[in-house]
Amino acid sequence: METQTKARLQTLPLQEIAIGTSNPRKVFDSEALKELTQSIHEKGILQPLLVRPHDGGFQLVCGERRLRAATLAKLSEVPVQVQELTDEEVLEVQLIENLEREDVHPLQEAETLQRMLDTEKYTVSDLASKLAKSETFVIQRLSLNGLIKAWKDAFLKDHINLGKALIVARLTKAGQKELAENAMDHVGGIKSKAALERFIDRQISRKLEQAPFDVCNEALVKKAGPCTTCNKRSGANERLFPDIEADDQCFDKACYELKVQAHLMKRAKEIVNGAEPVHFIYSPYAEELPNGLVKLLEKHNIKLLEQYEDFELHGNDDQAKEGLWLNGSGKGHPEKIYLPKRSKGKMQELPPKERIARIEQRAERALELDAEKVQKRIIESLAETEELHELGKLPIQPVDTLLQRLWLWNTAPWEVQETLGKTFKWSSGVSNKTMLQRLERMTEAQVAHLVRLTVFAKWRHSLPTFIEGMALRSLAEGIPSVPIADIEKEQRQVARKRIKRTKERIEKLKEQC
Repeated sequence: METQTKARLQTLPLQEIAIGTSNPRKVFDSEALKELTQSIHEKGILQPLLVRPHDGGFQLVCGERRLRAATLAKLSEVPVQVQELTDEEVLEVQLIENLEREDVHPLQEAETLQRMLDTEKYTVSDLASKLAKSETFVIQRLSLNGLIKAWKDAFLKDHINLGKALIVARLTKAGQKELAENAMDHVGGIKSKAALERFIDRQISRKLEQAPFDVCNEALVKKAGPCTTCNKRSGANERLFPDIEADDQCFDKACYELKVQAHLMKRAKEIVNGAEPVHFIYSPYAEELPNGLVKLLEKHNIKLLEQYEDFELHGNDDQAKEGLWLNGSGKGHPEKIYLPKRSKGKMQELPPKERIARIEQRAERALELDAEKVQKRIIESLAETEELHELGKLPIQPVDTLLQRLWLWNTAPWEVQETLGKTFKWSSGVSNKTMLQRLERMTEAQVAHLVRLTVFAKWRHSLPTFIEGMALRSLAEGIPSVPIADIEKEQRQVARKRIKRTKERIEKLKEQC
């Protein structure tokens, strides 16, 4: 950077140096400041402060931390470099000096980089060159400016690290808020980076290859434009998503859902206006139907078909009809459906007993779905918890013994299970709950018997040099009735005779040479 005049060295009284407001550094670590104060007290200021003439006095450009420490060390004056600088030049010097510090927080880096871009004198490429960093580094740092206050505070307080912050910064403000509401683990800390990524994959981001709408359509939602050029799509902004291999992930759930709704309404109008033979189908266990869509269909007296009540998803292909999902995971997608033979699914025309049976069947299925949803949420929670995935965070519990026994039982071949069932006098055809109770009550001798028979059945053909073969040899050595010594003695005798014959043949061949 060119300046108007060269700098001159001199000393100035502390009271003559005014602190400006443009310095990007706003936070000073108290412990580090104490250490610097002690160093200045012992050795003085080794690097002069940079000041400029301003309003009849001097204004600090660089070195505010040293100035604060000098004040705490009760110095009366400090060494300075005096240089004529414009306001624009002051800002540029401060920004670059701030970026070159080793202890700068990534959020301060992000703010500084943004201020440099805002001067319109730099491009991302220019900033990357000045920092000797990649453009990906600069873009990712700049993305941190998009963090909402809750996540910025968490980052500044070291509740999350840079890796987590960069993951969160990819999201829209709504996505960040949703993540913040679900980010705590069971002990009150922030979930691991992997757990946050799993939550984002399941609950926030969307795979565009599964979208029911045309991702290239510019007019579907005009203010959003096509997905193909959207910078909230992983493939359109590779430098912000360098760790994501798939190029079709959308990180703006609200926009995605808006396009699904627009597509659904557009498709419904096409079906209604064109009198297409397509049924409108929905699940009673998914979210409520879009109000505007319901009004459109009611206006045209179109019946909505309810899953399990009015149609099934399995049947003979020659009886298949086309349906369009109005809610659930398939919302906006077409689906093959199969209507009941009687009265095209109008339950009111069925005999009372059959109607009762269908109602009870539906109620039973609803309970099954409730249990499946509970299990799904439990599995999702297990997938996110650090105790399960990190060694030493979860103490040994009685269930660990049960898990080991169930795993062993499932590993055992069918013939071993049948043999053990007879040995343990277990009746067949019991419920899963009863089977778990049996495994819990197994004695150590029964568990050992299960292990031995299972590994023998699976490893009996292993060679002696294989680890499984070696383990079976150790098992045999602990069983007195297995005559290992006699077996080896017999084989040594066979080997000696074979070796003798081999030597004799070799000697005869040598005589012929």
